[in-house]
Amino acid sequence: MYNISIIVLNYNSTEDTIFCVNKINSFAGDYHIIVVDNCSTDNSFDIIKRHFKEDHNVDVIKTDSNDGYSSGNNFGIKFAISKYNSEIVGIINPDVVLSNKDNIDVLAKILMSNENYGIIGGRVVNYYGNDSLRYSAWDIPTNIGILVNLSNALHNRQFLTHIGEVSDNLVQVDCVAGCYFLAKTEAMKNVDFFDEGTFLYNEENILAIKMKRAGYKELIALDQKYLHNHKPEPEGRISFQKAVSGSPIPYDSKKYMVKKYYSSLLLPLMWLVEQTNKIYGFARYIYRVIKYK
Repeated sequence: MYNISIIVLNYNSTEDTIFCVNKINSFAGDYHIIVVDNCSTDNSFDIIKRHFKEDHNVDVIKTDSNDGYSSGNNFGIKFAISKYNSEIVGIINPDVVLSNKDNIDVLAKILMSNENYGIIGGRVVNYYGNDSLRYSAWDIPTNIGILVNLSNALHNRQFLTHIGEVSDNLVQVDCVAGCYFLAKTEAMKNVDFFDEGTFLYNEENILAIKMKRAGYKELIALDQKYLHNHKPEPEGRISFQKAVSGSPIPYDSKKYMVKKYYSSLLLPLMWLVEQTNKIYGFARYIYRVIKYK
């Protein structure tokens, strides 16, 4: 149908990665599957490579260093372009379970139906079985949205107000969730791939900004559901140091995004929000000490 490569970025997720790849293989589609081990600290790479050594449909490769989600996926995308000249690349987390072959083929057909379509995703079903559209897409953050999303007290809320109906079961959104989506390789090349300035968090936001500036649209096929089997961490006792540390990785990621794609005038307000995160963390720590004593 189309020349499609699916990138599975692995980091210490051997079982999930093998299950994810086996599930895609079970669809008997003509897909190239590329597992990128992002310098796992366990022996993931060796186990996965041995597991698929007889499977000529699966490439297992490894990055030279772990420079984050964007860098690892770019490594896989560029491999797909170089080896297979893929016209579509899929980005999928190891803990995503696709429902059926349509999760790939239907999305690919829609994606290639319009030259302005750059990215398409399906409808996320979370670990608890909920499938609110807010798990699948959100707005490119406004200045206020950046501050709200940074705030732990506001539960890092993402807004979803920009929804445009394209046709039955197909909507245009600002930003598609990064756990699974298909993208045209031409579009990814035209926006210079993922921005590797972040290690983790905000990769989808930055990619959405670049896609929009380049004139590409992002879509969600509402009838194509898949499971993002990401189990939330159980609430319990945590160390005092972790409780009062704020949100260092998301904070650094947002600072990079704001400096490059927004106004640096936001930075002092972000600093204030991050300080409230530390106060909020301290209050939550005291609450947990009392609750789980």
